[in-house]
Amino acid sequence: GVGEEIQPRHQLVEALFPESGGACSFDPVAGVNWQICSNINDLQIEHFNSGGVGRFHINADTLVGPPGSAAVSENFNSFAWDNEGSYWDGSQAQFNLWEWAVSTTPDSGAPIHSRLNAWPLFTGACAGCTADIAFGASGTNPVRGNPAGAPMWVFGILPRDEFTVTFAHSGFTANRTYNFPNVDGAIITTGSFVQHITGTAALNLAAPGAVPGCVDSSEVTINGIALGDNIVPSMNAVMQANQQMTAFASAVDKVIFRICQFAGGATDPDGAGATYRADVWKH
Repeated sequence: GVGEEIQPRHQLVEALFPESGGACSFDPVAGVNWQICSNINDLQIEHFNSGGVGRFHINADTLVGPPGSAAVSENFNSFAWDNEGSYWDGSQAQFNLWEWAVSTTPDSGAPIHSRLNAWPLFTGACAGCTADIAFGASGTNPVRGNPAGAPMWVFGILPRDEFTVTFAHSGFTANRTYNFPNVDGAIITTGSFVQHITGTAALNLAAPGAVPGCVDSSEVTINGIALGDNIVPSMNAVMQANQQMTAFASAVDKVIFRICQFAGGATDPDGAGATYRADVWKH
């Protein structure tokens, strides 16, 4: 009839908006599937049903701002996203999350650099924590969904160990580890060797003191070289008659060049000096 209030058959959504600074509090209510709460700084959406509880949380962050809001004294990421999980540490609940954020480095008069950052964060210091990024898996939660087996590719993020990256693949017989040296040059990997290292030094070696005899260079630093590596030496000068050049690892990251003469009069191997190069293919 006229003026009759129409009641919905089912109450499905409840909105809660506490005053600024008040905490959002969710309590299951019969017939309510979704609750939305905002305390000005945060927005939370909670879902309740017989299958469990889920939450979507948008947290205010001073680094996040709308496009066009940058000022002389303040710049913003255009968007940030936290993907959070929780775990029990034996005494209390903790959480870990992956934070995804677009960052920019704007300097007046210089090109703008934009980067998508992804990094793991933990509730507190966690020296023993590990983290990796997995691709090619779905339904990995064995409680909900259908596990699809091991991820196709796993890229280790934590722990950090300098220039090493480990790739795990569901088809590999074991995880594969590759070392990236702190030197310039192409990274080449094949079935026979996994790393190429090269380095140069300007040297001026003297003639051997006696023939037959040898002369050694001082130690040359080439990062990534280890004892036992096979080293191939060269120089940008003509090799003198009856002389032969070798090189060897004298210590970690150290190489010595050696020129030996087997006959004739002792000869200066490089005149006024030359550029010596050591190449290493690590197996």
